[in-house]
Amino acid sequence: MYSLLFDPLSKPAVITPEASTLPESFKNEQLDTVANPQSYVSGWGNAQYTLRLTNGPAVYDVQIYRYRDRLRLAEEFDQLLRLDSEQYQHSPVNGLGDAAVFYRSTRTPGSTLWFRRADFKAWIAPSSSVTRWEQAANLQNLASQLDQRMVQRTGDSAVPVVSVAPTHSELGVGWGERRVVYAIDPLEQPTERVNPQASEDPTNRAAIVQTVRDALARNGSVAMAELDYAHVTHNFPVTLTLSRYPDVASLESYWGRLRDKVDDTKPVSTAVGQSAAWLQTAQAEADPPEARVLVRTRILVFRQGLFTGWVEGVAELGEQPLLDLAKATVDRMASAR
Repeated sequence: MYSLLFDPLSKPAVITPEASTLPESFKNEQLDTVANPQSYVSGWGNAQYTLRLTNGPAVYDVQIYRYRDRLRLAEEFDQLLRLDSEQYQHSPVNGLGDAAVFYRSTRTPGSTLWFRRADFKAWIAPSSSVTRWEQAANLQNLASQLDQRMVQRTGDSAVPVVSVAPTHSELGVGWGERRVVYAIDPLEQPTERVNPQASEDPTNRAAIVQTVRDALARNGSVAMAELDYAHVTHNFPVTLTLSRYPDVASLESYWGRLRDKVDDTKPVSTAVGQSAAWLQTAQAEADPPEARVLVRTRILVFRQGLFTGWVEGVAELGEQPLLDLAKATVDRMASAR
C-alpha cells in the first residue's frame, strides 16, 4: 500500500511517495485545489491497497476528498446518482455512508464504488473485474472499514432532520396528518424536497430553496425542514420548523441571537429539551393570502443535542398543543444516533 496526501490539517500536510504512478499534472491540480480557500475541496488523498489472495493479488485504488460544504458535496453526489449514460450501468448501494452508488462500465471490465459520509467523498476502483456489488466481498469489506474510519474521525452520527419530526399517531388524539413543506438536508435523498403544492411553478420552488439556503448560511445550520400538522381545534396548521447544526458552537451562536426575541414575561411552564422559550407574539397571514386576515400566533423555540425546533400555532389554540408537539419532537431528537 502507498498513500498520497494533500491536507493542511495533516502533519505533514503533503505526502508524495515515489511509488505513486499518478501523472504530475493531476497531482499538481489536486494540490492547487486544496490550497485554494475558494475551492469546495479542503483535503485530498489517494491510496492503493493490495490484498494477497490465493488466486493472486487484488489491487484497489482509493481516492478520498474532504469538502468544505456538505450541501455542495450532497449536490454533486446527487448528480452522480442521476447520471444517465449508455457507457455505464449503476445501482444504489444501501448501508454504506450517507449515500453510495456502484458503477460498472458497459464497454470495459472497469467498475467504481462511490460513497459519501459527512464531509467526505470516496471512490474505490478495483483492478480486477467486478460486475456486481453484492458479490464483491473484499470490496465491501474495504469500503465498510473506510466508512467506519470516517465516522470515527468526524464523530458524525447525524440523522436526517425530518426523521426527528413525530408522526401524528405519536401525538395522539386531536392531531391530523403531517405534511412536509420543505426539507433541505445533505443526509436526505434527494437533498432538496419541496411540497408539490408549493413547487408546481419551478420559479416558486427555486425561490423557496434559495430562501432556505440563505437561512442555513445565516444561522450556521446544515439542514432545515418545515412540517405542517393538522389539529382538530383549528383550521390554521401547527408548524414545526427543524434545524440541525454541525457542532455545538454553531448552535450556541444561533441560540444567543434569539435572546432579543424571547418573551421574558412568559416562562415555559414545563421542561422541554435542554432549553426552551416562548418568543414574542407574532402575526401571520392566514390562508387564503388574498383574504388579508392577520392571525396572532405563539412560537415556542427549543433545543436538544444538535437540533433546534420552532413550533408555531394560532394563539386561540392555546399553549398545550404546542408543548405536546415540542416534547414529542425532543424525545425523537434525544434518541437520534
